[in-house]
Amino acid sequence: MPLNLRSGFNRIFVVAWAGWAAYCLIVFPLQKRREIATKSEEEIKWCLSGDPATQDNPHPYIPTYEESKLCYDTSLEMRTAELDAYSIRNYYLSGSLLLGVAIVLFPLIAYAMLVGLFWGSRRTFIWIRRGFTAK
Repeated sequence: MPLNLRSGFNRIFVVAWAGWAAYCLIVFPLQKRREIATKSEEEIKWCLSGDPATQDNPHPYIPTYEESKLCYDTSLEMRTAELDAYSIRNYYLSGSLLLGVAIVLFPLIAYAMLVGLFWGSRRTFIWIRRGFTAK
């Protein structure tokens, strides 16, 4: 029973494409929201504590209440704006064209390149094995 490489490659590619689509549609926005939240938490901690004393800087900076409140409020506003950009509604509506290109066009280009590379190299190998002669 001969091995059908083309059918196996198509199946692997469909599974990889489904994983890529799931990453682009579900995982990526969640990763970005998590990154924004982590960055915002670090900024808020800095707003509330200031610069601690270190060996290079023996005089710590301790912000006043007004400075801390202004820094905290600004950080929360920035966090809200950045998180809104990656909300489900805004992510899909504002980036629908880019998502379409990323989910459909890039995998099609990759598929065409891989198929062309595989089948082209296979035919070249057969041509070399035959001694550089035509059929």
